[in-house]
Formats: sequence, structure tokens, C-alpha cells
Amino acid sequence: MTAVIDSFTIGGTASGPSMPGVRLQRLIGTRITVYPMERKLLVPTPNGPMMACQGDRIVLYDDGTLEVEKHR
Repeated sequence: MTAVIDSFTIGGTASGPSMPGVRLQRLIGTRITVYPMERKLLVPTPNGPMMACQGDRIVLYDDGTLEVEKHR
């Protein structure tokens, strides 16, 4: 069983801003592709690349895998 070690919600939540932790920050721009004009991130997941946008949550697990939890 894998454990969540870092996560953030793009654009924040109703409670306030959400910022990636150090581990996810290292992946942004390397494993996670940034599309600044569209304000989206392309995240490699075990099921293939997923586009994440505002409201979506990006999760990093202790085995190094990433997941996108879609807002809608």
C-alpha cells in the first residue's frame, strides 16, 4: 500500500491557497510539464499522462508515482 507524501490543489481551495511541497516542487518542470498560457500541468500517471487544471489535486505517493484527482 502506498502513502501520500505530498499533494496540492491547482489554484487553491475555498479555504485558501494550496502550494506544492518540496518534493512536488522538484517535479514541476521536470516530470510534470507546465503549460503556463493554459494554466495547466501535464502529469505522468500509471495510467498515462493526465492534464490537470484549476481545482484538480496532484498527489505524490511514497513510491514516486503521481496521480491527478479531477475536480469535476
